[in-house]
Amino acid sequence: MAELTTERPRGMAPRPTGPTAESVRIDGLDVARGLALLGIFFVNIFLMANPLGMMGEVGPVRPGAASDAIHHATRVLFESKSYPLFSMLFGMGLVLMFDRAKAAGRPFAIRYLRRLVMLFLMGIAHGLLLWWGDILAYYAMIGFVVMWLAPLRARTMLILSGVCVLIPTVIAVGFPVLSSVVEPASLPPDTVPLVAEAPAGVPAKGSLAELAGENAEVPAIASSFGEFMSQLQTGKIVDGPFDPLWSGFETQSVAQGPYADAVAVRALNWVSGAIFWLGLNGIAFHIAGMFLLGGALMRSGFFDPANRRFAVRLALVGALVGVPLAILAELLAGQPETSELAHAVSYFLTLLFGPLVSLLYLSLATLAAQSWRTNVLVRAVASAGRMALTNYIMQTLIVAALVQNWGLGWYGTLDRVQMAGLVVGIYTFQLIASPIWLSVFTMGPLEWAWRWWTYLRVPALIRPKA
Repeated sequence: MAELTTERPRGMAPRPTGPTAESVRIDGLDVARGLALLGIFFVNIFLMANPLGMMGEVGPVRPGAASDAIHHATRVLFESKSYPLFSMLFGMGLVLMFDRAKAAGRPFAIRYLRRLVMLFLMGIAHGLLLWWGDILAYYAMIGFVVMWLAPLRARTMLILSGVCVLIPTVIAVGFPVLSSVVEPASLPPDTVPLVAEAPAGVPAKGSLAELAGENAEVPAIASSFGEFMSQLQTGKIVDGPFDPLWSGFETQSVAQGPYADAVAVRALNWVSGAIFWLGLNGIAFHIAGMFLLGGALMRSGFFDPANRRFAVRLALVGALVGVPLAILAELLAGQPETSELAHAVSYFLTLLFGPLVSLLYLSLATLAAQSWRTNVLVRAVASAGRMALTNYIMQTLIVAALVQNWGLGWYGTLDRVQMAGLVVGIYTFQLIASPIWLSVFTMGPLEWAWRWWTYLRVPALIRPKA
């Protein structure tokens, strides 16, 4: 694919830059964003409706064949495939904004910095007020670093992307290999871990009564955030967010209130996630690699109809290589008796080859936008993608109204089948509502606020009548 030039011809007057006009929108980008919304929702809803300590479990209520099937299908098709797709799209938007600013002879950095600041603030508000698993703030922090690489050539971006992806994959395999070679220090024979009985709806990690006898005193779930912090400080909570005492208090505060306690626990969960996933696990490098991969594809003209064959080839690689390896990774990690090394190999396969499935979705979205642009479903998905930020927050808001104490309080009670039904129902509503909204307005409300702050110019919101 030939690289797209970003040089402005000599003598041409600078053009004003601002929000992307509808006439120059890239349909494939919008369709891909719409598809990513569905995938990320399937992944997110489980931890929107359950405590962090439930991560990796099949579900708290009515496990069975249907629940297991949804669990494994989500892991194969969407988990660690949806956030790479969103990350690629983020990188594409970065390069697109840089190239258009350069072609118009306008500054880029100050406007993109404002854009990232707004994204970070929206992410923090989303994470604290609604759900700790927000990724917008993470994207903003990583974007502060990657934005300075926007001028690079496509090939350089691709090389740096590969380096970034290799870092967490080495970490994923290196630690388990070292732990299998180095014999861990043994604990004194009289050492007894302090683990509480698991509350209802939270998987037990072992119980103190079983380890220390029937008459052992079992710590109770904290009744306030102050008591919860006391349990942390005195060492009664020994397994962080995965400790039953932590999960129990999280379930109690989110489902029953008070709201301030739920906000405080969400803050702790968000910080824990930032330290573990972005830091210790090196996922920040993986996300940055996906940013750069998306930027390289955009700069190479991926969405140009002339490069349709390349999109077809990427789709075939994703279907014939990415999906089978995703199934293999799930087979390795999906059994309770799986060894730590097998889990590491599964994680290695997911990090290294999961993005191939993301590229499959990106290619299918591009091909659909080119071939079936007037199809009702394709247009609906593209409309949802044009409002991706608004729809992303809306998904959390609707689920929060169903599961949190200020709503119906279903937190920790839904099984996989029920959650999948909510995903399909809410996403279908968004496919219907997004085109209706865009028939009256030019963009989603959060997109409008975001662009206003980015360009310091109020964009038109109401669509002019024909």
